[in-house]
Amino acid sequence: MLCDFLPLGKQLFTRKQASKWHNPNRSIYEQVVVRHLNILKPFAIRDSPWMMWWMVVLAASPPLLAQTLILPPRPENSPKGTQFIGMVTALALQDRENFIYSQIANGNVPNFQRNLVPVTVSAVINGTNHTATYYISADYLAIGSDEDYFLEPMTPILAQQVANLLNCTMPTRKMVNQIWTNAPVKLAPSPIPPSPQMTTVPVFAQHNATVRGQRNAQTNSSPLGAVVSGDKKDVVISNYIYNNLHAGVPRPVVIYGWHQLDGPPIQPLYNGHGETYADYSHGVRLAQNTVTVDGASKTISQVLNDPNLAALLSDEGTIPMASYPVPQSPPIITAQPYSQTVNSGTHVAFRVIARNALNYQWQFNGTKITTATNSILEIANAQLINAGSYAVIVTNNFGSVTSMAAMLRVKTENRSLLFSDNFDTDTSTNWNLFAGTGDGIPDYTADWAF
Repeated sequence: MLCDFLPLGKQLFTRKQASKWHNPNRSIYEQVVVRHLNILKPFAIRDSPWMMWWMVVLAASPPLLAQTLILPPRPENSPKGTQFIGMVTALALQDRENFIYSQIANGNVPNFQRNLVPVTVSAVINGTNHTATYYISADYLAIGSDEDYFLEPMTPILAQQVANLLNCTMPTRKMVNQIWTNAPVKLAPSPIPPSPQMTTVPVFAQHNATVRGQRNAQTNSSPLGAVVSGDKKDVVISNYIYNNLHAGVPRPVVIYGWHQLDGPPIQPLYNGHGETYADYSHGVRLAQNTVTVDGASKTISQVLNDPNLAALLSDEGTIPMASYPVPQSPPIITAQPYSQTVNSGTHVAFRVIARNALNYQWQFNGTKITTATNSILEIANAQLINAGSYAVIVTNNFGSVTSMAAMLRVKTENRSLLFSDNFDTDTSTNWNLFAGTGDGIPDYTADWAF
């Protein structure tokens, strides 16, 4: 991965101050500040189509980082939101979520969702003042382009795998409240009457159209990239993932939020649905794992597990297990490497996308490439010697799966010398003419003159 850093000489934020909140014992106070990023252009892009990452560092006081999701650029031929809806409508849940994962990993995410917005919170905990800054996506995770995107509900299994892929987590209930309080775009919840269809893509699409209409009405005052809240319930991190379980629901999804315009959430903290459940109202907002606490770098899980810091981000006390369990099963390949025909000297990249992957091992013509242990195999200067079959074995602690073979064909201007004659003597008996049928019988006769 290649990241370049650009110091900027001034702060590029506006501030919106929130009122103070305190608990009944008045032992914890917090103040929330959300700084809204100006639009920044990407820079320092590496040549490889799969390794075009960038990061911008903003100088502020105290120093803050303007982070981006670690994703490749959105491919031009990626399906837009409306097209994506049509592609997944008839898919079973597992197939749909495999496709969602591959689209996200491939970079089919709107540009406005890539810039993460910093949220700063300050609290006095047991007499000590603490300040933390974490980074969130501006809206719930979507597939498609800025002009046509689909806010995609997903199960907590997929949500956790996507979060792991992008070095992110999901917010806690307290973080959801902080985000809503300071969001410049507050949308009124738009419930659809409950029915068995509420977990199907057509109802997802119906709700998406409603929310998109609400959002579009505010783009003049708050362009895409401003924080939006109120449009979905959050899939949250909570102690309720593992405790206070409902009968028959040993592995739940925990949801919370969908705040009304006057503040109260429609959905209290709830863990009554299983881990394979997702309906139209669910959304996944990403929060980057890295958080700055009192000037030091930590992870959100470290903060949530620390009794002296957890109250910055949690109203449940400490949350020792700040993630959802993922299936204990072999990896699933959701996008295979594809065959390529290139000119000699071309930069080539083979890529595999797999859910629940831990390790990768590429092979060339069935032989292990010892240095190729990532999801991407790059060949900087393809030559004839590199032509052949490439496959990758993807493993985790529960098994392995081997990708389909991808062929690399390398074109060259060099031609093999089959026969030469300087015609210094009569060599016509050495020449036969064939039409290419491959039967070994001359197809023409010729009179040679010397």
